[in-house]
Amino acid sequence: MIDAIDKYFQKVAGPALVVLAATVMSGCYRPYPPIRPEGVPNSATWAGGLDGGGWVTCSSDSTGEHNICTIYDEEGRTRGPAQYKVKTLNRAAQASELRYKYVTGQAIGLEGGLELIQVSPNQAR
Repeated sequence: MIDAIDKYFQKVAGPALVVLAATVMSGCYRPYPPIRPEGVPNSATWAGGLDGGGWVTCSSDSTGEHNICTIYDEEGRTRGPAQYKVKTLNRAAQASELRYKYVTGQAIGLEGGLELIQVSPNQAR
């Protein structure tokens, strides 16, 4: 009896499970990074993961006190540019530090553990 079950699983149930799993996974496919929406500039970089994020572009003038950054959501909407500073360092991020990891409502995470925090209201476009 056990041999019959093993043969059945090898011939029918096993391949059926593989097909079922592939079908379910293909229905959940989400491109990463997502396709750049119309209106998001080519200078914007994706910051986020499979669960979401946004497109970010920041000025890289390291001589200034702040960076001017614009965040676009996955659909290309933005609240406009705003001023950001490196949290706890009270300065602008340098060009070499502008490697984006994530975005939140008021912050932009950078590689290396740095975070840009918003210090001015968004300027609507």
